[in-house]
Amino acid sequence: MAFHSHEFTGSCSVGSRPIRLPQHRLWHSWDLNYTDDTTQMFYTSDAKFIDTGTNKEIAAIHMTQTLPRQYRNLRIFPDRIRNCYTLTPVIKSNRYLLRASFMYGNYDGLDQPPQFDAYIGVDRWAIDLPSNSSLYTWNEIIMVASLDYISVCLVNTGKGTPFISALELRLLDNSTYLAANEYQSLRLLHRSHFRLTASGTTIRYGTRMTLMIASGLFGCEMDGPQSTILLLFNLWSDDYRLPLPVINTAVVPTGPDNNLSFYFPTSNGDPRLHISCVHSLSLNCNN
Repeated sequence: MAFHSHEFTGSCSVGSRPIRLPQHRLWHSWDLNYTDDTTQMFYTSDAKFIDTGTNKEIAAIHMTQTLPRQYRNLRIFPDRIRNCYTLTPVIKSNRYLLRASFMYGNYDGLDQPPQFDAYIGVDRWAIDLPSNSSLYTWNEIIMVASLDYISVCLVNTGKGTPFISALELRLLDNSTYLAANEYQSLRLLHRSHFRLTASGTTIRYGTRMTLMIASGLFGCEMDGPQSTILLLFNLWSDDYRLPLPVINTAVVPTGPDNNLSFYFPTSNGDPRLHISCVHSLSLNCNN
């Protein structure tokens, strides 16, 4: 696992490759340091954050050119029931975004992805794990640090050896995500960007202020041309500071009589929508 730090304070990551801290640090699960070619984030070893586990490499067949580098290695925990990372330093009573990423990659040749539990301190974190060897998953939660460190634990439940590919921690503006407090956290269900990219359906931003992963929209009738918008106003006055590469792109219907339709369940969460309607003044834009 490695650790990443940036010039501004507030993030950290752990796992088989990343972790972020004091505004943003990343760890990964092997002993070499590296800079990610896509995000330009620097990753360093997680050795000082955990003293258990063994580093492994995924099977060669799964090391594709498009696979993000942090998924090529993983740290496994075959010996103890509970293995914990201690992420420090953090600022007590501040909100953090914690992201854990997992890729099994058939590192052991058994082709049987394990299932296990994760905890933040004493609280169970419901995580999604890959269901086959070629998939990777990431899980995000927004939480308030109750101490000057954060403990992230993987627990063996008898269904295979726990592992991790990456763990990232980012300090958030305390004026955002107020629903996260000392009594409850916010778990990400899905994040969509309403424009697909040429390179695929998932985009990753590692800019100075943003550590965001967004998937291409699904369940959307998106037949219209895709365009790039030049923003003439300051969207970053919002404390959420959405990444500009997401905000300054758009989709439009194929014609005035067509619609863009978005379908998503709302029964299990409170969706937060960021909508910008930027077009000619003759367009009637209703949100």
